[in-house]
Amino acid sequence: MRPSRTRAVAALLAALAAGGSAAAQDFGHSFTVVPLALRQQTGETTFSANAYFMLLGIDGSVPAPPTPYTSAIVTGPTGVPDELSAYSTNVFIAQRQFGSLTDLRTAYPAGTYSGVIGPGGPELPGVALPTDYALPASPVFTNYAATRGIDPQQPFTFTFDPFGGSLLDSTVFSVIDTATGATVVLESLDPAATQFVLPAGTLTTGRNYTATLYFVQVADFKLSFSGDYIHVGQVSLDSATTITLTPVPEPATALVVGAAGIVAVGLVRRRSRRSTD
Repeated sequence: MRPSRTRAVAALLAALAAGGSAAAQDFGHSFTVVPLALRQQTGETTFSANAYFMLLGIDGSVPAPPTPYTSAIVTGPTGVPDELSAYSTNVFIAQRQFGSLTDLRTAYPAGTYSGVIGPGGPELPGVALPTDYALPASPVFTNYAATRGIDPQQPFTFTFDPFGGSLLDSTVFSVIDTATGATVVLESLDPAATQFVLPAGTLTTGRNYTATLYFVQVADFKLSFSGDYIHVGQVSLDSATTITLTPVPEPATALVVGAAGIVAVGLVRRRSRRSTD
């Protein structure tokens, strides 16, 4: 699997965890189950074939346990446990890739999924994948050509087709630094949104980035209670489209760089993450 895809799905799980817990200070752990179709846009109307994933995540960072959790497991209708890997302290994720939606639904059928984090973690809410679940139509960047020459010193407006989902649904926009995997932008938008304005100075000249647009359709949402905290379980059915970005310098800067090259004979940056306060 390409690194950009690994980072894109990790960013989505982070977005869902942040979105589920931002409404109140006493929201605690989150348990997320996400079937996902992911493709890359390569032109105004050209795309790679969909890759299909099951994404599983348990975020146990709020409230943080006295001693960090060491394991997280998700079990579905097949009874086969899925062991998640540590993504950061008290946060665990897993992603499984499939060649088709049919293969994904065979491995992860409709029914109830439960998550356990430990040692000593609270009881998390079980969530259910619907029968014969399908994924939303994939999003499209409608100004793809313009994204080929972004000036980092100027604001840039990404435009895309609307999702048009329910009030529970959302469009998520992310930008990841390709080299480091750092999340530069992670915003949850209204499903009717058709644009996102990237502020000037968000990106750095000459660095490579991956921008991803997700249509997030909520299929199940459950709560459980432990002490002063409300824990969240969510199933979302998602489709995403990525594009690569290589910011260019301002014209004047480009001329200086070009001249220096000749003389030398070829010398050759949410809904935000939730607060952990």
